[in-house]
Amino acid sequence: MKKVSLSLLFLAFIASCNNAPEEAPAEEVVVVEYEYFGDSTFATDNAISSTELVAFMGDKDSVEAVVSGSIAEVCQKKGCWMSMDIDNGNSMHVSYNYEFLLPMNSAGKEIIMNGYAFYDTIPVSHLQHLAEDAGKTQDEIDLITEPKATLAYLATGVMIKK
Repeated sequence: MKKVSLSLLFLAFIASCNNAPEEAPAEEVVVVEYEYFGDSTFATDNAISSTELVAFMGDKDSVEAVVSGSIAEVCQKKGCWMSMDIDNGNSMHVSYNYEFLLPMNSAGKEIIMNGYAFYDTIPVSHLQHLAEDAGKTQDEIDLITEPKATLAYLATGVMIKK
């Protein structure tokens, strides 16, 4: 009788093992691939949008920030600078001190970058140089006669979404 009871208990145990609860469907993990330029060791989980950068800066004249957004324009001579839209038709000039160059066909691509945002006044000579790099006509370049106060960014690393 003892053997029958133990056998029934063993069978009940085995049967209960086969009734495992259903697992919830696994969440879909989307892997985003990036092409890296410069220092790629920065964390991206605290990135702010380029359109939020002015508000993020508040009354500070400079901040270290990881910024995400879309490239508006890239230097068409070497890829040595880019611009990003920040708000209401305004853009931010982004440079990288020739530490790296971006592909000249990067306009419109999504990026995350690490570096320093700061307010700057760009002199006429540099604005004309930037216009020349952007492929503007000489007539367009000659129209640049005033320095421009702007938000600028010095990037130490850029990740371009593939």
